[in-house]
This record gives sequence, C-alpha cells and structure tokens, in this order.
Amino acid sequence: MRIPSVCIFISALAACHSGEPAPERQPAVSTPPPRQAPELGPHRSPVSVKLAGPEQVTAGQDIEVVARIDRRVGSDAAVSIALQLPDGARLVSGNPNEVLPSGNGVVERRFVVHLDRVPSTDIQVVAETNSTSFGAHAKSAYRFGRPEPRFAEPPRSGKQVQVGGREVGKPIRLQP
Repeated sequence: MRIPSVCIFISALAACHSGEPAPERQPAVSTPPPRQAPELGPHRSPVSVKLAGPEQVTAGQDIEVVARIDRRVGSDAAVSIALQLPDGARLVSGNPNEVLPSGNGVVERRFVVHLDRVPSTDIQVVAETNSTSFGAHAKSAYRFGRPEPRFAEPPRSGKQVQVGGREVGKPIRLQP
C-alpha cells in the first residue's frame, strides 16, 4: 500500500513539472535602480546685486553708476529694484524704482547721477523678491572711492599659539 501512494505522488509531481526551471521569486518590494546624484554647487542667493562706479569723483560732476542684478529665482517671482541716493546727489537718468521682467539671468541698469558735492554716505541699490515659499533681499553700495567699512579687530593677548607645527597667532580673549 505504501508503494502505490508513493507512485501516485511521483506521477503527480512529474505532471506538474514542465521541464523548465521555476521562475525566480521577485521580492515583494522592488528597489529602484540607483540614480546619478545631481552635481552640487555653491549655495546661491535667489538674487544678488553689485554696484560699480568711477574710482574718483569731484563736486559738480555727473557720474554713471551700473547696477548688475543676478536673478536665480527659479520661478516667475518678480524682482523689484530701488535706487537710494544720499544728500548732495540727484538722479539725471535711469529709473530709480523698477520691477524687472520675470526670468533668470543677469540684468544691468545704468544710472547717471549729478553730484552737487561728494556725499559722505553711499548710493545704494536694493533688490527684493518673494513668493509664497521664499523671500530674498539683496543690497549693494557705491562708496565714492572710500574703502568698505570693516569690523574692529578684537584685542589679542597671550603667547603665540601653535597648531600642528604652524603659528596661528595670539588668542582672542572672549568675554563671558
């Protein structure tokens, strides 16, 4: 009795086997093929401004100041620019307030400014943009040939410090 039941099992098994190898089981969750990582670059502001003008100026002179606005908004957000003049300077040509057309890239705006006297403060251009998900504010100044202001160097005290065989200078004492 035992032999006939084994024969039936073997014949049933043979009937099910078609001669082809069984397909491999696929995992229940498939992983996507690895993607190429995007090339990363430096962090950039959505908008930046640089303002340039002549090296030296005198009273009674007309000067040309050029604003270079770099827009990297990535959307249709408008960028508005505003020119701010100090006392003793007045705009001869150029638009002091403007909303730039949408899009990315660099835009230049030229302003001709008459100087009644050489101002002690700066000409400034401010660029602003915003949308529902971000906002950016950029400012640049033309200083009439004066050097840019610098923070005061904190007082250093003590002996020279060496790190890894290199001198890095005297330490700065921190106040509590």
